[in-house]
Formats: sequence, structure tokens, C-alpha cells
Amino acid sequence: MLDPTREVRQLKAGMFKVWTVWIAMFLTLVLSLIFVFLLGRNVEQLYHLPTVRRITLILYGVAVVGLILAYFIRKYMLHRASSKPLPEETANTSGQISLYIARYKPAVVVSLAIAESIAAFGLTIFFMEGNLTVFLLFLAIALVGLFLYRPKFEEVEKLVVSIKQKSDT
Repeated sequence: MLDPTREVRQLKAGMFKVWTVWIAMFLTLVLSLIFVFLLGRNVEQLYHLPTVRRITLILYGVAVVGLILAYFIRKYMLHRASSKPLPEETANTSGQISLYIARYKPAVVVSLAIAESIAAFGLTIFFMEGNLTVFLLFLAIALVGLFLYRPKFEEVEKLVVSIKQKSDT
């Protein structure tokens, strides 16, 4: 288990960096929403409507599959991160906590990037068709993904415990 004082404080400090990434991605979605509302209905439809609708349906499928895949990719990345023990030379150093966060962060960033890319699909359709409703739907899906795959301290704790168990054996 974790030392309830020092280790937890260090992990929470490391999680601040991961939350900063999450906040930046969230703000990117907010900025895209503001941008679309400022642009309003001034987007000219340049593409053949049936083609755009077909592309929209394909991107809906890609968005749903992407959210599901992001879950499994994150789970796989966390499993791989927890299955490797710490290198011997760093096993008893004070900078060890940052190594746990360094193993956790890629899984979070990848899953958040997949979720955020869904909003980019909606933005693309908005520029092709000028349909605000479709953009808002893709944005909502992206926000759900950002919420589902937000950084979780419990995941880091499990990762630390698992790595410590692997390092002890």
C-alpha cells in the first residue's frame, strides 16, 4: 500500500501535471465551440449534400468505435506500464513518484487525444455543411470521452501498487 503521507502527496503533485493536460484539452473544445458560434451560419456549403451526409454517418461510426477503442487502448497501456518493475537503480530513490506518473501519463494522453479528435470530426463536417447541430453532437460525444477518460487518482494508486509488487519480486 501507499505511505499515506509522503507518497500520496507526491503522487497528487504529479497528477497536477496530468490534470493540466486534461484542462488544456477541455479548453480546446471550449475554444472550438466559441469559434463555431462566432462563425455562425457564415459557412458556405461547398460540397454535395449526399456526400457530406455519407461522410457524417461514417464519422459517427468512427467516433463511437474510437471511444470504445480508447477504453481498451488505455487499459492495455496501463497494464503494460504496471507489468514492468522499476529499474534497480531507481527502485529506492525519492524521484520514484515521477516515474509512476511518467508511466501513467501516456495512457491518459492517448485516450484523451482520441476523445478530442471526435470534436475535430464535427468541426470538419461543420465546415463542409455549415450544420451547427452535427458539430454540437460530435462535441458532446468528445466531452463524454473527456469525462470518461479524465485522470483518476485511483488508477495511479493501482499502478503504483502493481509496480511495487513487481519490483519486490
